[in-house]
Amino acid sequence: MHLNKLILSLIFIITLNINYADTIPSSILNSERIQMKFGSYGLDILYSDHDTRVSYLYSFDSSNHKKKIYQTFAIVKFLESKIDQETQKRIDNGASIGATLKENGWSISKINLDIARINSDEYPLFKTPESSESLHSLAAHFYKLKIKKEDKFFDYAEILEIHNPGYLNYNELIKIFPVTNRDESHKRLKSILEGVFTERNVLFLVKESNKQ
Repeated sequence: MHLNKLILSLIFIITLNINYADTIPSSILNSERIQMKFGSYGLDILYSDHDTRVSYLYSFDSSNHKKKIYQTFAIVKFLESKIDQETQKRIDNGASIGATLKENGWSISKINLDIARINSDEYPLFKTPESSESLHSLAAHFYKLKIKKEDKFFDYAEILEIHNPGYLNYNELIKIFPVTNRDESHKRLKSILEGVFTERNVLFLVKESNKQ
């Protein structure tokens, strides 16, 4: 009897200590992952044109449901747009890419290209407590989004996501996503990031968004 209680206690302790990154499969979309972890999800578009979309994915503060906490800074570079115009228009107007594609019958797969550390002094994307050890290191995930519907199959976008360390850190990302072709992909990652931040309006919008 005592042995059974001890075993159950150990199982309970182990369950509590399972890393968050190990409990949710890699096939889950980032928007779904935020919803599952924090219980809420939203999207703020900072910049959008015919081939690029820059946004923040957020959850609401559990103690203040009107306060947004930015969890991911996302840059989307659209590659091909062979989907119907209505669906693409919804995405252009700020709808979640993954959720919108799924709703319209597209199956989605990610080709993981690179996972890197980004210096937050150089790219101040999130408000982070001064005491945080992760203050100077943000985890970046770069991948290609492939979509399929019936006989249509193509590369839809390259996506660079940089995460709030309170949501996902580098070590957690490495556990979730296998990475291949890293050297060339890392150059592309840096090129996309630097390209967006040469746009002064984007940097201004990032700063304004984090004043809330």
